[in-house]
Amino acid sequence: MQVINKILNLEISNFFWLLIMRKISRFYKIYFIPTNKKNLPLNNHPVGYLKGFFEHQFSFYKNKKFNLYVYYLLKKNFKKNAKIRFLDYGGENLDLYLYLKDQFPRIEITIINQNKLNIELKRLIRNKKIKDIKVFKNIKNSKNLKYNFVHFGSSLQYLRNYEKILKFLLRKTVGFLCISASSFFYEDTKKRIITKQVNLLPIIMYCYIFNFNYLKKLIISQNFKILSKKANLYKKINFNNFDFKVDHLNLVFKKNI
Repeated sequence: MQVINKILNLEISNFFWLLIMRKISRFYKIYFIPTNKKNLPLNNHPVGYLKGFFEHQFSFYKNKKFNLYVYYLLKKNFKKNAKIRFLDYGGENLDLYLYLKDQFPRIEITIINQNKLNIELKRLIRNKKIKDIKVFKNIKNSKNLKYNFVHFGSSLQYLRNYEKILKFLLRKTVGFLCISASSFFYEDTKKRIITKQVNLLPIIMYCYIFNFNYLKKLIISQNFKILSKKANLYKKINFNNFDFKVDHLNLVFKKNI
């Protein structure tokens, strides 16, 4: 596997060779490979073609063909008529948000994401006259808001300044923090490692894999306790090409009151 890792870690921009590398990654069912990088690249998470993306979600959300993990967490911890201030950092799941609005009529949803995606989402929200969904491009836009449920759904690992963002939001959270579909290792040598994501080639992206003990300690230090640590079952990730144990997890924390 080390040879395969080295091949997939080559910094190649040729589209043809990237397609070959994608075939290799899919043959061996490899999603991530470790790198020696110290920081995530700038503009690390390119936004793809968005025309019709949110219109499709709007049209088909009642089929419930999306991950309902967040809904079940909200259902477990909030009554139907509760006023929920929900933040989805990096979210792009209009189908989920519409479903949550059906189930919790008083929910207020905030999304923070890249500007290109935000423009399309805001346009649909405006055209369909959807209420109680705010869309921001920067965490600073939400500085006057408090949240009782903050969700990082496969997004924290792509944030270059994730510690700063996480600490800021932990101060703004008066309820629950959920970090889902993220990967963790357990050796205490580093706070994080940077991996190259190869399952989406020829799109090239990098992301963190976090030291579970370090991230847990950071969150608990902000007056939180961990409620659950479970394997993410929505998508199983193969880490057989790593020399150490890595788990793909959903974590839930709660603010101590």
